[in-house]
Amino acid sequence: MNRRNVLWMATIGVGLAAPTAWAGPFIIDVGTDFSGNDRTTTEPIRTLGFSNIYATSFYLGDPNTIGTTIIDTNILSEMNGLGYSAGTYPALDGTSQVTLRDPNMVADRSISRLQYEDSDTSGINAGNRHSGENWASPDNEGWGLTFDYRIEGRIVEGPGGDPEPYFDSGYFDVFYQNGPSEQRTQVLRMVLEDSVLQAPNLDLLGILTYEDFDSDSALVQDFFLDTETGRTFYDLITEGEVISISWRLDTNVDPPLPLDSNLADLSAENGDMVFARQTELSGSVRYQVNQVPEPTTIGLLGLGLMWLAWVMGKGRRSKMNLRAS
Repeated sequence: MNRRNVLWMATIGVGLAAPTAWAGPFIIDVGTDFSGNDRTTTEPIRTLGFSNIYATSFYLGDPNTIGTTIIDTNILSEMNGLGYSAGTYPALDGTSQVTLRDPNMVADRSISRLQYEDSDTSGINAGNRHSGENWASPDNEGWGLTFDYRIEGRIVEGPGGDPEPYFDSGYFDVFYQNGPSEQRTQVLRMVLEDSVLQAPNLDLLGILTYEDFDSDSALVQDFFLDTETGRTFYDLITEGEVISISWRLDTNVDPPLPLDSNLADLSAENGDMVFARQTELSGSVRYQVNQVPEPTTIGLLGLGLMWLAWVMGKGRRSKMNLRAS
C-alpha cells in the first residue's frame, strides 16, 4: 500500500485564493443527526473557514529587533502567563493608548464556514454556525468547530535585510462543540514545525497528530474522513503515515510588524519586557493527500540511477578511448 502525506493549508485574509492543487475534499461525521435527514455526515468539504477572530500577538522585546521572541495565542491562561489582562495600556510610543480584550469563547474561536465542493449540499451543513456568544438556532441545537492555538517564533532578518516574523513551534487544536450540551471535544491537533514568509502572507508548516489528547473515542477517530482514500485522518496517521500540514496566516495587517502606537506595554505587569498587539483575522483551512513512494519504489529508483550513471560513465570512457587512438 502506498503511503501518503496530507497537507493542510489555512489561507487567512479575505480575497486570497489558494491554488487548485491544494484541493483535498473531506467529510465530517459528528455522530448526531442534527438535520433530521438520517445523516450524521456533511457533504465533501474543501475548506474550513473563520472570520474576524480577535488574535493576540506577544513580543518579548522590541518587535523590530532580530531575535525577539513572538508568541501568538488565543488561550486565556497562556495570555495571563505573559502578563496580560483586559484593559487599557500605554503604548510603546509613550503617548498612545491600546485597549486589549479577552477572546470570546465562541466568536473568536469558531470555524464558522464550511466550503463545500458542491453548493447544492444535502448534509448537515447548516449546523455549523454561531451568533455572538451562542450557537445560532432558537433552541441552541447546533454544532460547531472551535480552535485553540499557541505558536511561537522570533524576529529574523528577511532577504531584503528587514525584520520579519518566523515561527517554528506550537500547535493548533480543533474542537467539536455540541450546541445543546455545549460539550467541547478535541478532534485534531496540528504541531507546528516551520514557516515561510510569502508576502503578504505567512505559511506555517507542520504535522497532524492524535497524540497529547484523548483520541480513544469513536467520535474523534471517525470525525474527519478523506474522500480520496475513503479512510479517516486517524487511520492515515496511526497506521504510520506522515501527515504534513500547512497554515497560511494573514500578514496583511498594515504594517506586518506593529507600529509602536499599536503595542500595549505589559512590561510593568510581570517585570519583563512584553508588548502585545490585537488584530482581526479571517481565513480558511484545507488539506491535500500526496503519494509517497514505498521503500521498494525508492530502491528501484536507486537502481535506475546507478544504471544511468554506469551508462554515462561508459560513454565517457568510450569517447576518451577514441581521442586516445
